[in-house]
Amino acid sequence: MKGRPQIVLDIAGVLLSNMSLTCWKDMIQETNLSAESLKVHFAGIKRKLWTGMMREEEFWQSLKELYPELSISRAKDILYNSIIPLPAAQYLERWSEFADIHLLSNHCKEWIEPNLSRLSSFTKSVTISNQVGLCKLRLRYTNG
Repeated sequence: MKGRPQIVLDIAGVLLSNMSLTCWKDMIQETNLSAESLKVHFAGIKRKLWTGMMREEEFWQSLKELYPELSISRAKDILYNSIIPLPAAQYLERWSEFADIHLLSNHCKEWIEPNLSRLSSFTKSVTISNQVGLCKLRLRYTNG
């Protein structure tokens, strides 16, 4: 094999934590909403958000319209504070000595931006879906 090995890593769930059910529960702690309701709403619009068809501010506005009692300021704090480096992130520098690292993520750049500069300093490229207008698909295979 010629050249350096190429490693492609997902950001959310591999290098940074993903939005968990706890994050959703924390967002609605002081309202009468269910975390599941909020999660379902997000599932219905995340493709638009991940592909950049919906801007981050439009996402927050959609929540405010559906859930007026939800404090968007508090929800933003919860979301931003819930996205933290995972153990694999500490190995990027070492891995970059032996391979070219490329990061790829279905995400909203604004949400991972606080951690991105630290991660990207050891990478050759970073591709975030809402910046390029494309997102990874989850394919389901059936037998037959």
